[in-house]
Order: sequence, then C-alpha cells, then structure tokens
Amino acid sequence: MVHLGNDASKTITEVKSAIAQKNSGIVILVPESAVGPQVAAEAKEARIPLPISDEQVCVSGSKPADRAEA
Repeated sequence: MVHLGNDASKTITEVKSAIAQKNSGIVILVPESAVGPQVAAEAKEARIPLPISDEQVCVSGSKPADRAEA
C-alpha cells in the first residue's frame, strides 16, 4: 500500500513501479481525476487488472462525464 496524498506525479510513478515489480493487479483511488486516463492506459498496456474504488476513474478524459469503457 502506498499513500499518494494529492500528488498526481507520484501516482504515475507508483503505478509504473507496481507494473515493473510485476504485481498481479493495481487497486487505486486516484488523487485527481485528471490522472485517471494515464493510470488506466499504463495498466491496460501492462495487461494488469485495475479494480477501481468507488471513485470514478476516467479512461479517456479528465471528467467523469467523459468516461469510457476500458
């Protein structure tokens, strides 16, 4: 478990680190919706499951209304 605070940059760094460590999945509560698309893309490219909390993570934009299926 990693506490990200409100740091979007740290979020991406930690996601990439989890992927590099060959984790079998990533569970995340993104600190801001704007990083959602990059988090989703990183997980999808690595073929790692990305269960999401009750927060809305946008795959294709920074607003929940813009969300798309991963």
